[in-house]
Amino acid sequence: MQLIKLKNLLFLCFVCSAISLYAQTESGSLETYSNNYLAAMPGDSGNDYTSPTTQELDDWELTIGYLLNDDLVSARAEADTYNYQVKEYTDTDASPDHDYYILEEKAPQSKYWGSYVFNPTPCRETLIIQAPHPDEDFNTGKQGAYCFVRLNAKALFISGTNRCNHSSFSSCDGTTSVCSEATTAYRISDVAHNDDTPFQRATKKLYTADNNAVFVQLHGFSKKKRIPM
Repeated sequence: MQLIKLKNLLFLCFVCSAISLYAQTESGSLETYSNNYLAAMPGDSGNDYTSPTTQELDDWELTIGYLLNDDLVSARAEADTYNYQVKEYTDTDASPDHDYYILEEKAPQSKYWGSYVFNPTPCRETLIIQAPHPDEDFNTGKQGAYCFVRLNAKALFISGTNRCNHSSFSSCDGTTSVCSEATTAYRISDVAHNDDTPFQRATKKLYTADNNAVFVQLHGFSKKKRIPM
């Protein structure tokens, strides 16, 4: 009798573990969900962004491949190795409801690689919307979600932090004065100027899967007062 109870307990633990890992579903407004993500994003300091290892980038690419093939079981198992999850999200603002896959980091976060939304039934199968500077380039994160939903695009990529979040510099050519009064190299948290990121690896994976893919990055420029000549 005790052996049977023990087996039942072990089975219950296994079921609970499987539910925790695989039964990740949610519904609501995708734009509101995205805006809440943006509101919680780390700002222009803190060194929250973590550079991925080579193995993590390889695992990340496998996850993206599984998602493109609608293999959620494999994608979730792979994502779990680096603290990410795949959530099935039903946008109830759409008419009829529309389902998406969201690749996002689990709490507590430690990597801040961004949020990636995939549309398994897109109208525009080659269009990918990207917001690499969703905070610093004002409102481009919100604009990305707005465009993605209304264009019924293939995917939406939003970075995980402000572009100036990390104090370390990337190896990208060029300089900028966005993050300080002085002109400096780009930061590693600036995913539009760092090719050693999950953001870039996901971009490459989608292009490899379909070389007709079109990537539209949203950028913004602040208004400055014109100086009289």
